[in-house]
Parts: sequence; structure tokens; C-alpha cells
Amino acid sequence: MWATSGATNTDSQIHYGVWAGRLAGVVEAGLDLELENRRNDAEDALDRRGLVFDSAKAALYGSASFVPMAGPFLATGIDVASPSVREAYMSTADRIESMTGNASTDTSRTTSYYNMALGVQAAHGGHLPADAGWDDYRTTDGSLQSWAAIEGHNSDTRLAQFDTYVRDTLVTSGMPIGAFFSAFDNARSEVIA
Repeated sequence: MWATSGATNTDSQIHYGVWAGRLAGVVEAGLDLELENRRNDAEDALDRRGLVFDSAKAALYGSASFVPMAGPFLATGIDVASPSVREAYMSTADRIESMTGNASTDTSRTTSYYNMALGVQAAHGGHLPADAGWDDYRTTDGSLQSWAAIEGHNSDTRLAQFDTYVRDTLVTSGMPIGAFFSAFDNARSEVIA
């Protein structure tokens, strides 16, 4: 109910844009929160590793200094080697930074058009309409091809053609696509703001 509450437009097709945008915003905000929690957990673990290393180094340094004759040399060797050894031991810092680049939600228009094409398929009993324009995107049983199959070998061109065909088909059927995406983007922004 929350996802659709407060929508001011009574056109159900645009109202679905608000609904989809709010849900996309919730998913995106949830992923951001989860990523931040994981990053914080990793940073805490890294801090603990640093404390363990520093404690072990201090104990080793102290013990080495008591070795007769070689103690000062061993202690100096520990001091000299410790920065590179510590860096190798603490190498998880790179993984913390890479977490940001790996977590994202795909709110691209192509993803939206693919999901809309799945909706067209569902509205026609699990098969795409008989319109010949869908032939390039139809499996032998009449259902929509997978994303990978549509993408094919020339992904940019194929996906652009797919976007154009689905958008044109929806506009021809009376879908106010510009207003839908405007409602989607506005609702998504409200949630993640």
C-alpha cells in the first residue's frame, strides 16, 4: 500500500510508474545500507587485525631484544620488515574499497523496457503478441527471449533496437511512456533522498 499511496495522478499507467519507482528506491536504499554495514564490518575487522599485528610485533620486538648479542639486530630487523609485512597482513583494505563498485541497482531504461516486455507477455497469456515486430525477441514457443539472447553479440545495437521497439509499441498502445518514467524517477528520488 505504501508504494502506491500519495500518488496524485489517477492514470493507472502513471500510477504504476510511481509504484515501481518507490520500490526501486527502496531496493536501492536497502542495498546502500547493506553495503555500508558490510563496509563498516570490514573496517572493524581490519582495525582488529591491525591491533593483533601491532601487539604481536611489540611482543616479538621485546623478546628479540633480550637475545644475547643478536637482540639489537633482531629488533632492528623486526622494525625494518614490519611495514611491508603489516601491509601484506592488512591487504583486505583493497577489498573494502572495491565493495562500492560492485554494488548497484540497474535502473536503466533497457531494464525497464525488458520488464515491460515481460508484462506485455504476461498480459497475453505468457506469449508475446502476434505482431511481427516481436519476432526478433521471441523464442520458438512464443515467449520473450532471455536478456542475454536479446543482447547477442552486438549488445549496444541490439539493446538500442529492443528499447526503441518496446517503447514504440507501448506508445502506440496508448502508454504515456514519458509521464510513466517521469513518475518513476521522481518517486525513486523521493525514497533515496
